Amino acid sequence: MKALLKTLIFTFATAMLCHADPVLHMVASAPSVDVGQTVFLDVSISGMFANTAPSLKIYQMEVWYNDTVFDVTGHSVGTQLQLNGNNSSWFRVSKPGYVIVREHSDNTEQELNDLQADSFHLFRLTLTGIKPGFSSFYLANVSLLDPRSPEPQPIAASFAAARASIAVNAVPEPSAAGVLLGSLGIAAKLLRRKRHA
Repeated sequence: MKALLKTLIFTFATAMLCHADPVLHMVASAPSVDVGQTVFLDVSISGMFANTAPSLKIYQMEVWYNDTVFDVTGHSVGTQLQLNGNNSSWFRVSKPGYVIVREHSDNTEQELNDLQADSFHLFRLTLTGIKPGFSSFYLANVSLLDPRSPEPQPIAASFAAARASIAVNAVPEPSAAGVLLGSLGIAAKLLRRKRHA
């Protein structure tokens, strides 16, 4: 009996040590852009244990950024909350300095547990540089829920490393020397035409 109890405790402890919480990731498509250019910010999740519970039914989170440097100009969502042709609801609310992102799957618990991948893309924000500067991006108030009935249950996840930084560069101005040389070249060409005429 003691040997069985020790084996059970060892198995449980090993399972607990080997099980890690899902991890949220944030990746920018470029480290910098010029004013007026766009860049993408992708948020994904990994460690969801494909084809088994827990799966993700609902997520809501805030993406914080420097709104004097960037403007959120678009968004899209992944497909892992839209399995078997079922639609998901989505909304994005822009506030000064952050965006609230929420998606809710209309799939059943069984469909999500059977078909959802281990790692997948949650959403993409399209950002446009509006002024030279720098912005850090990070997640806050993250809520992930599984599809258990009758009430979805919270999923613990790590998101401390879900950060990105992007710089916005000024559009290069023509140098004074370049403008002067260009003007002199045009003036010289006009003088040559006048002499030949």
